[in-house]
Amino acid sequence: MGGPLVRAASAARPPPLGASPVFRAESVDADQTTRNNNHPLATNSPASPARTRTDVSARYGEWIPWDVDGLPRGSHELSDEEVDEIMEFENQVALVTGAAGAIGKAIAMRLVQEGARVFISDLDQARLDAICAELGPNCRGLAADVTDQVQVRRVVQAALAAPNNRIDVLINVAGLVGKGGPVEEMSLENWESVFAVNCRGTFLFTKEVVPLMKRSGRGSIVNFSSKSGKTGSALMSAYSAAKAAVIGFTQALAFELAPTIRVNCVCPGITEDTGVWSNVSADYVQNLKLPMPEVVKKFTSKVPLGRLARIDDVVNLTCFLASTRADYMTGQAINVTGGREMH
Repeated sequence: MGGPLVRAASAARPPPLGASPVFRAESVDADQTTRNNNHPLATNSPASPARTRTDVSARYGEWIPWDVDGLPRGSHELSDEEVDEIMEFENQVALVTGAAGAIGKAIAMRLVQEGARVFISDLDQARLDAICAELGPNCRGLAADVTDQVQVRRVVQAALAAPNNRIDVLINVAGLVGKGGPVEEMSLENWESVFAVNCRGTFLFTKEVVPLMKRSGRGSIVNFSSKSGKTGSALMSAYSAAKAAVIGFTQALAFELAPTIRVNCVCPGITEDTGVWSNVSADYVQNLKLPMPEVVKKFTSKVPLGRLARIDDVVNLTCFLASTRADYMTGQAINVTGGREMH
C-alpha cells in the first residue's frame, strides 16, 4: 500500500446534479456504446469523479460518516486501509427502492458516501430529482410503481445505463403499512394493496435484477421486513403477514441463489423521524388521547435499550449486509429493535 492520504478540512461535497437530466426510460433504447460513453457516471465522462486514492480522499473528505481512530473531523491523514474501509462500495452499482422515504434516502446517501453509483426509485419523480441534486452526480433516479412489472423493468433498464451494465446491490426498501384495524373491518382492497407493495414489489425488483447478478457472478440483495414480520402486531394483520412473507421469500432465495448471490433481510422496530412513526404516533395521540411524551414512553417501555430506533441504526445494518464485510451471511432476518424482538 502507498502512503497516507490527507483529508482536507475544506473538501467540498460532490457538486449537485444541476441541469444534468435524471435517467428516463426512453434513454434505454439509445445506442449502447453512445449511451455509456456520454453518461455522466461513465468512467471516460468529464463529469465522472476521479477514482485515485488521493482524489477519493479529497472529494469525499467531508462526507466521511465517522471519525477515523478518534481523530476529529478536519485535516488529518488517512491510510489506504482506512480509505478502503470508508469507500466500501467503490465502483459498485446499487439500486435502492423506496428512496424518497427517510430510510431509503439515508441508505442511498450512505452508499454514495462510500463510493457507490446509486440508482433510486420511488413514486414521485420530483422528489427523486431533488434527492439526486442533493447527493450529486453519482445518484440518478426514475419514478415507478413497484407493483407494476413494466415500470419496474424500466427502472432496472435505466439503472443499467450506468457503466459496467450491472447491478451489484439491490436494496428493497419500498413498503406500505396500510390501514390498521380489526381484521373483520379490514377491506380486501387494503389487504391486497399492502401485499402488493411489500411482497409483489420486492418480488418484481428481485426477479429483474437476479439474472444480471448471475451474469456478473456476484450480488447482494437486502430486503426490508419489520419487527411485525417476526411477532405480529395487533390491528396490523395485513402488514404483519406481508412482512412475514418477505422473510420467507428472503430465506427461500438464500438457498436458491447461493453461493453467487447473498440475500438478507432487515427487520426494524419503530424508527424515529420516519413516516411510519409519524402515522403511528399521531394515531395514538388522537385515539388514546395521550400526549406525545406518553406515546414515546409507551413504545420504549418494552425496549430493553430504552429508546426508539434511529435511522442510522437501520442504515448501518443495511449497508453492512450489502457489503463484502457480510460475505458469509445469507438468509438472515436481523432485528434492529433495541432488544424488543430477539428471535
